[in-house]
Amino acid sequence: MSYIDKQTCLEAIRLRLGDIVPGNDIGRVMRLVDDVLIDFDITAFKIEETDTGSEQILEFYLSSIEIQGFAKGTVYGKKRYLQRLLDFTGVPFKKMRTEHIMAYIKAEKDRGISQTTLENYRHAFNAFFDWMIREELITRNPMLRVMPFKKANIMRFPFSDIELRKMDEATRDPREKAVIAFLRATGCRIHEVVAVNREDIDWKTGRLKVFGKGSKERMVYIDDVNAMLIRRYLDERTDSLPALFVGKGSERLTAGWLRAICKEVGARAGVEGVHPHRFRRTLATNLLKAGMPLERVQKILGHAKITTTQTYIFVDDTDVANDYRKYM
Repeated sequence: MSYIDKQTCLEAIRLRLGDIVPGNDIGRVMRLVDDVLIDFDITAFKIEETDTGSEQILEFYLSSIEIQGFAKGTVYGKKRYLQRLLDFTGVPFKKMRTEHIMAYIKAEKDRGISQTTLENYRHAFNAFFDWMIREELITRNPMLRVMPFKKANIMRFPFSDIELRKMDEATRDPREKAVIAFLRATGCRIHEVVAVNREDIDWKTGRLKVFGKGSKERMVYIDDVNAMLIRRYLDERTDSLPALFVGKGSERLTAGWLRAICKEVGARAGVEGVHPHRFRRTLATNLLKAGMPLERVQKILGHAKITTTQTYIFVDDTDVANDYRKYM
């Protein structure tokens, strides 16, 4: 048990009212509350301390979403976001209010965090406090008054055919050639690539079953040319490990090593912005250009919403101009 004085009580009421009462009315309401409390002796009164600490609540939440099938990377990201919020505010999750969260978000924005990342914060915090309500840890989500952040409409370009050729020529060993070939052919996410085993690929059909976000299963494909490069790499391997790609020390290739390979190949090729996800965007654009319906592109990429797939597609102004002339 702990004790609080009248002023602390009033401040707690003001913070709570901030979630439900318009700012212009809070002063008037607080004056009424103060007038009422004059008739009562509350120089000190007891309040129950929280039985479950914020660290325990966070671990419980992370365990619950991991059981639901969230990817390890997603779980780690949510943990990082929420731990930073907790460290910044110094306020237990059960007592956190809109003002505390907005103060953190403003501090992050002031230090140059992008609108896209701030929106990721908002989604993560909102999901967490909704979960707390379902667990009856709080009665109201403090994120209700936090509006979505407008994302900057940044043009993200796929690799050009010339850039892809430069990267092919810049690869130095069979593993680098195989990694680039696999990314180019499948458009898989980073965690999907490092999880693939040799036996997962049906070499006769060029089909590969992968497990994407939320452990959702889907089929991706490898064309003959890229399959040849991958098989050459496997033929030169002397280990018996199941992993399709291994790192130094004959262990499964990690996400960090995968990014490093892409960065090194890009630097040697003189191509900027080489990272695994850009191959995904490139595949989507090239498939649509080749005439594949958008719905099938969505299925290959494993997007839940077709609107997400549309953001991956880059339409060159030259293509638009050519289509315009064709139809006019």
